[in-house]
Amino acid sequence: IGTSKTKLLIDVGISFTKIKEYLKEDNISIKDITGIIITHEHTDHICALSNFINKTKVKIYMTSKTYEAVSKNLKMDFSYVEIHKNDINEIGDFKIKPISLSHDAVDNTGLIIQDKDNKIVYITDTGYLNLRFYEDLKGADCYIFESNHDVELLLNGPYPHYIKRRILSDKGHLSNLVSAEHLANLITDKTKYIVLAHLSEINNHPKLALDELKKAFEKHKINFNKKNIIIASQYEPTTKIAI
Repeated sequence: IGTSKTKLLIDVGISFTKIKEYLKEDNISIKDITGIIITHEHTDHICALSNFINKTKVKIYMTSKTYEAVSKNLKMDFSYVEIHKNDINEIGDFKIKPISLSHDAVDNTGLIIQDKDNKIVYITDTGYLNLRFYEDLKGADCYIFESNHDVELLLNGPYPHYIKRRILSDKGHLSNLVSAEHLANLITDKTKYIVLAHLSEINNHPKLALDELKKAFEKHKINFNKKNIIIASQYEPTTKIAI
């Protein structure tokens, strides 16, 4: 996420080499990165962090509880900038408000990111979304929003029962159905883009996620075709979004 002056990475869950490669495709160097925000300590969100710490001077931002968990996982201490939930944290051109999510991590964080004109909401890895955050979350220009699984596919799929139970729990992941209902309640005419993220390869399919979103939009009388909806891939960068 970036402006001409401030460029941020949210989590670094792929290899350092791949991140450099994808940034280069957009004519961005590692040296151009202002900071990295770490939402939680799971490996698929911090894979490249040790390389960033050892090879760059990029500032790392996270809550103090997340730092403790990340430091333990990486078996190393490092410098970081603490961010505070439910407060406005200024990083360059951005004002960032972290909010609490419900996941089997120590202190998982969603993000409301604003500059002087635009708002982006980033919500992934959560079993539910607390309605007390709705007012802050409404009317974003862009939503990057988890749509992890189709419940029927998950229940009938190959995962062991304990993993199915974890995914379906309040500390798991948002299903297509729940994600779609949240989005239908949150978007406004100001919303330009929706990025459906963190889709399971085993328990989901892009068409299922899109169909569920379409049903929710029809229920709430929202014109589905007027919204730019993108499915995020685990392996390829999404199309660059300008808002």
